[in-house]
Amino acid sequence: MFNKSVVDTDYNRQFMDKWCLDAQFVVPRFISCYWLKPSNECIMLNTDGSLCDDFAGFGEIIRNEDGEVQAAVAGSSSPISIAVHELQGLEIGLRLASLYFRRIQVGVDSKQVIAYVQCLATPPWIAIPTMRSIWHMIRGLEEFSIQHVYRETNRAADHLASLYPSVVFVEITLSSFAEDLKKIIFYDKAGKAYPRCIS
Repeated sequence: MFNKSVVDTDYNRQFMDKWCLDAQFVVPRFISCYWLKPSNECIMLNTDGSLCDDFAGFGEIIRNEDGEVQAAVAGSSSPISIAVHELQGLEIGLRLASLYFRRIQVGVDSKQVIAYVQCLATPPWIAIPTMRSIWHMIRGLEEFSIQHVYRETNRAADHLASLYPSVVFVEITLSSFAEDLKKIIFYDKAGKAYPRCIS
């Protein structure tokens, strides 16, 4: 019986020997991840930043424990660094969320931002005023937590961060959501499993 996997393995071994290459092939492993729902009567604030050659942006979306959107914001600025734009996103998101909510849970796909908020790392000097504003707003909340979420489960905020509006920031009404964003929100709310490669 013909076994293609054996033939492929033999071919790879011969190829590596011929060129004197020492390499190991790793089969990718995947895990399932999900949009993180808020707990303890909090709302979930997902934020993200984006940076390209000519544009920089940030996006935030606020949802309750049922996955219902409470508010969304998109903003833009001159390109500086991804760390700065991630922090701009967090600042604007907290500014909007704290107008209506006192218990806020934040999900970001940047471990660097979490380190800045928790004073485990020093932010870029240009972002220090933004960081002070963030800490000030956090102190005024009844409850605050921030945690890392996978990029695959932060797609709504990522979508908003790529809008690059012509103003510093603008609140996006639910009725003006693009179909792509509506689908992301629907899948998150439904508990869709997103595959993530971990090796």
